[in-house]
Amino acid sequence: MAERYDAGVVGCGTAATVAALKLAQAGKKVALFSRGDCAAESNDPIGLFYIDAFHDLGATPDGLTPVVDNRVFMLGKGSSTMSVLSSDQREESPVAAIGERGKVNAWLLEQAKAAGVSVIDAKDAKLEMRFDRNNQLQSLDMNGNAYRLRALVLGEGGECLAGDALASDGTEQRLVVVATQRYTLDANRLADRFGMEAGQASAGKILGAAPAGMAGQGWLQTTSDGISIGLSCVVSVFDGEAEAKVKAAFEAMLASTSIKPLLRDANAQAIQISTGPITGYKEIAQLNGNGWVLVGPATRMIDPLRHEASHHEITQGVKAADAVCRAIAIDDTSSRPLSVYRHMLFDSYVVKNLKAQKNAVEDIERDPSLVNFYAEFANRWFAHDTGAGMEDRRERNKAFFKNLRNERPVWEFAMGMRKSLKILRD
Repeated sequence: MAERYDAGVVGCGTAATVAALKLAQAGKKVALFSRGDCAAESNDPIGLFYIDAFHDLGATPDGLTPVVDNRVFMLGKGSSTMSVLSSDQREESPVAAIGERGKVNAWLLEQAKAAGVSVIDAKDAKLEMRFDRNNQLQSLDMNGNAYRLRALVLGEGGECLAGDALASDGTEQRLVVVATQRYTLDANRLADRFGMEAGQASAGKILGAAPAGMAGQGWLQTTSDGISIGLSCVVSVFDGEAEAKVKAAFEAMLASTSIKPLLRDANAQAIQISTGPITGYKEIAQLNGNGWVLVGPATRMIDPLRHEASHHEITQGVKAADAVCRAIAIDDTSSRPLSVYRHMLFDSYVVKNLKAQKNAVEDIERDPSLVNFYAEFANRWFAHDTGAGMEDRRERNKAFFKNLRNERPVWEFAMGMRKSLKILRD
């Protein structure tokens, strides 16, 4: 006789586990078919979490380090600058925190078990979704055993069960290549180097010439025992040297004058290169079908320039559980009632932020100066303004901007600056 559950969740990532937890907290009988080790290393082992994202879960995991220091690195061709943005208010009530994704996922799994979720090991199992003649989900088969479900949430490791619904149309032209490296450093030296107290973290964005003309952005974060640094770039799917180019750009970024001192004397681990499909507003996958909803990386709801994912996945899990509960309440888990999940996401910050940046990749590919010329301009201006000179300041500034006009007309400079600031702002 088939076992019956209100809902099933397939996956092992953040979004899937959050969905299982929220469904159980809502009083549903839930089975989590785990497709892997929640605490295993991933391509994004260090996560930047918005603390507010945990409020819907009723608890916050231990081991998160509050971010009290935000940095912006502006890299030019031959020089770089760094600004530090911090405040007493941020230290008293931090907005973000840094933690290891694997440990947070393991904590979420324990919370789900405590809430009554039945965890079923499906790591090496053959799973198959069964539908009735109306194409409505009836059960999930695992190695020949049937589990009767009213709805199914497909997370990381389980999204392939959606089959043709998620198949590419073959027109994809871009990939995202991510280079990351971790450094270990004594905690006291780490705190001194970044001007922080023990138990505090720093997070930074690396802009300008870092992607070497590609659409992308770098980041640097302190961890409990060192530093994590990375570079995410959008490349052509037909570029056979894409990974080598991103690695070269990453190594050049590490050698910049504002970043290299922060990594001094730290023990470097090997550079990790990962490749994935392009993500963003224009790439959002089909989010639901008859009896199922999709969460996690397969939704493609990740900003390809900023590489934000952790809090997006928590939000997806919460809203997927909400949508499933609503559908079960009206005894209809077909595609139409479950589409409220899509509407909730499109009305949330997740999709609104992606929509604001929907043309950013194309804009940068058409005009790489949007990220490198203006970073170079900022560095040149700082050097000009602080450089020693035995001459009239007004005349020096006039000469500086006259040379700038010879490089780029005023109207073109202003329009490009407007676009560049929009990319950074949104």
